[in-house]
Amino acid sequence: MNRFLSHRLLLIACACAVSFASSTSFAQDAPDADEAKPVSKIPKYEELSPERQSEVASLLELAKNNEARGDYAKALGHYKDAYKLFAHPKLLFSIASMYERNADKRNARVYYQFYVDALPEGPQAKVALKRIAQLKDVGVKKETSLRVESSPPGATVYLNDIVNGPSGTTPTTDLPIKAGTYSIILRLDGYEDYTQDVVVDAGERAVIKFPLKKVPELNPQPKDSSSSALPWVLVGVGVVGVGVGAGFLYASTDVDGLDSPNSAQRLAAEEDAEFYQTIGGVSMLVGAVSFAGALVYFLTQDDGVALNIPTGADSSASVSWPSVWMGQEGGGVSVQGRF
Repeated sequence: MNRFLSHRLLLIACACAVSFASSTSFAQDAPDADEAKPVSKIPKYEELSPERQSEVASLLELAKNNEARGDYAKALGHYKDAYKLFAHPKLLFSIASMYERNADKRNARVYYQFYVDALPEGPQAKVALKRIAQLKDVGVKKETSLRVESSPPGATVYLNDIVNGPSGTTPTTDLPIKAGTYSIILRLDGYEDYTQDVVVDAGERAVIKFPLKKVPELNPQPKDSSSSALPWVLVGVGVVGVGVGAGFLYASTDVDGLDSPNSAQRLAAEEDAEFYQTIGGVSMLVGAVSFAGALVYFLTQDDGVALNIPTGADSSASVSWPSVWMGQEGGGVSVQGRF
C-alpha cells in the first residue's frame, strides 16, 4: 500500500514538472503574454487608491525621465511596473515603443498588437498597425531594382556605358541591380541623347521617367507659299495701278485740241482729258489700296518689318517699303530693293 502511494505521488510530481516546463516554454514564445493581456474593462485612474495613484505616477515619471535620457531599458522596466499596478492599454503602446527602441522588434510587434486589440479605435491604433506592418518586414531582404521610362517611350536604355550593350527599351521591366550610382543613357531616333546620373539605395525599387527632346530640324519646311505670295501680288497690282494711273493722268494734260481756237475741237479735247483723268484717278486709287493692303500684311507678321526674299541657295534679297505720291501734276510709285 505504501509502495502504491509512493508510485502515485511520483507520477503526480512528474506531471507537474512537465506542466510547469510547458507553461515556461509558452511564456517564452509569447513574451509576457499573461502580464500584458488586455483587460476586458479599461480601468480608471480615479478608481485607484491614493497610495496606488502616487506609486503609478512615480513610476511613469521615472519611465519618462529615462526615456528622455535615452535609457530605454530602464524606461521599459518602469512602464511595465506601472502597467502591473494600472493595466491601462495606453501603457501597452509605451511598452511597445521601448521594446522597439531597444531593437527588440519581436516584442515590439506583440505589444503593439496588444494595444490594437485593447483599443482598436484608440488614438494610436493607426500608428500601431503601421508599425506592426513595418516591423514584420524587418529581416526580409528586399531586392534593389531600377525601372526606366521615357516620354515618348521606345528609347534604348544603357547603364553606365554604351559598350556594355543595351539593358532594354523604355519602359523597362524592373532591372535587378546593386545599390549605387548609375549613369543612365537613353537613345531614340529623332531625339537627342539623354544622360543622367541616378542614385539607387539598397532595397529600393526606383522608377524614373525621363523627358526626351526632339532634334531640331536642319532644313525646316517652308511656309505656305500661297499666304506669303499675297502681299507681293498686292504690291504688283499697286505698281501696275499707279503706273497706269500716272500714264492716264499725264495723257489728260497732253490731249490735242485743248488749245484749239475751234470751240468744237476744244470741247471734244476737254471730254477726252476728263475721261483720261477719271481712268487715271481710279487706277491710282486701286494702286494705293493695294499698297495699303500689302503694308498692313507686312506690319502684322511676327517676323517684323525686315523682309528677306530667298532667291537662291546662298543668296537673299531685301525690299524696302514702297512709297506712293500723288499731286496736281500726276502721281507715281517708288520701290527700292537689293537682289
